Amino acid sequence: MKIKVNIHQPKEKFIRRPYVASDYCPLSHKELSYSVKKHSLNAKCDNYKTANSAYLLYILKDAADAILSFIEWDKHTEHNHTEVCGFMIGHHYYDESKDINYTEVESIITAPTDMSTEVYLQLSTDSMFAIEQALDAYNAEHETDCKFVGWFHTHPNSLPVFMSSTDLITQTRYFSDDLGYAIVLNPHKLYWKAFRSASCADVKCMMVSKTVSYDTVISPKTKFVTTGQETEVQQAVAEPPKKQEDDLGSNSNNEE
Repeated sequence: MKIKVNIHQPKEKFIRRPYVASDYCPLSHKELSYSVKKHSLNAKCDNYKTANSAYLLYILKDAADAILSFIEWDKHTEHNHTEVCGFMIGHHYYDESKDINYTEVESIITAPTDMSTEVYLQLSTDSMFAIEQALDAYNAEHETDCKFVGWFHTHPNSLPVFMSSTDLITQTRYFSDDLGYAIVLNPHKLYWKAFRSASCADVKCMMVSKTVSYDTVISPKTKFVTTGQETEVQQAVAEPPKKQEDDLGSNSNNEE
């Protein structure tokens, strides 16, 4: 994906948030338990089992459903035979007990393209500004503070899923940090792959059907107090649910 820059547009009409260092400071939080969204779907992710487990990307159910619906997964339409893209919003967390960084994608913002072909798409600065406004509107409506955590786009028809030279430029420009993610999906061949940082290292990414935790749940609405390098929970927003007999366990691969 190439970002078209119109020099006549004011400079503030750029998506600036990915550059903010504080957006990449993960909150201290024990990793939750997840039920993975169908073996058959996640098995299509080339690096589902082989990528470095120190960085985990979880696409929560609503976001996963939205991505698959937007790209028209497993369908052949006029819309999805050219590249489409969008941005992922959510939160970064760090589990000290496991020494892992994990990111939850809570929702997506689809991108209005100015031009799109089978191998190329283009966004104007006006489109990027509209995407940033959409994030502000989402946060206001849901009373949360989601950040841009990455982007996704399609390689349709017979194209393999990889980061092209143009994709690498986009990734470096907007999501070069270790916690900046990219996903490439082919809705026709039915495979996808996730990448991380400017180096586009493979990352273990899972689409989730539900989240289950038997610890205190800390939502984005929780207030955090940061002193030095330590982050303390000031207020928990939910009580731990009672453990059930059908405990899914940590990151189980149960189907819906």
